[in-house]
Amino acid sequence: MRSGQMREQDLELFQHGTVERRAWLAARADARAESISETYARVALVDAGLRVVPQRHFRGVGRVDLLVEGGVVVELDGAAYHSDPRAFSADRARDRRLAVRSIPTLRYTFMDAVRNPAAIVADVIAVLWRQGRLTPTLRNNLNRAARESRSWETL
Repeated sequence: MRSGQMREQDLELFQHGTVERRAWLAARADARAESISETYARVALVDAGLRVVPQRHFRGVGRVDLLVEGGVVVELDGAAYHSDPRAFSADRARDRRLAVRSIPTLRYTFMDAVRNPAAIVADVIAVLWRQGRLTPTLRNNLNRAARESRSWETL
């Protein structure tokens, strides 16, 4: 959607799959995503009950892929951009600028996001716990999401 190849209203035209599956897809579509790996990670995090802001801008840092619960940055690194030594160094500088603000950055590859998004969720929850951010409200959200969650594979 971000590239303009599809619009949100185009989702209504989908004919393949069950009505339930198409509704699941429409509810999780977000034009702010810049890659499929961001989408996999974002959907897993949101479905787990976490608040996620895609493409959040920080002054002096720039945009980050995902900001989770206002306290953890998740970056999804594709091989094309991040194989360049300058881009690699710039990412580490961004991570340090966030770290001095007490906002840790967790970095994952495309394959991490696609093959095991649950590990991303577990890591983020562990960092939130260490930060003391697992409030009773957030714990309730996580528990509710775990009870109600249905992945697209089951629809």
